[in-house]
Amino acid sequence: MSSPSRASRARPSSSVAGEVSPRELVETALERIERLDPELNAFRAVFAERALDEAERVRPGDGRPLLGVPIAVKGRHARSGHAASARLQRLRRA
Repeated sequence: MSSPSRASRARPSSSVAGEVSPRELVETALERIERLDPELNAFRAVFAERALDEAERVRPGDGRPLLGVPIAVKGRHARSGHAASARLQRLRRA
């Protein structure tokens, strides 16, 4: 049996353990989003270039074990520099 490819091992725990780079982890996440989101419709926006840029800036041994692990943020949470969803805007007015 052949060993799994680096991409198939690209899980957050692999990044924390130093087995894959943050960039590889982000690339794998983006590939999964591209493949699955048309059916799931789980993402309102994907900031692929920003995620890749941030992953490139992560340095080994930084001391923050989750740095470089991609996350998804629910649309009801405002993010700096990005418009809040219509629902969040309605809740703020209430």
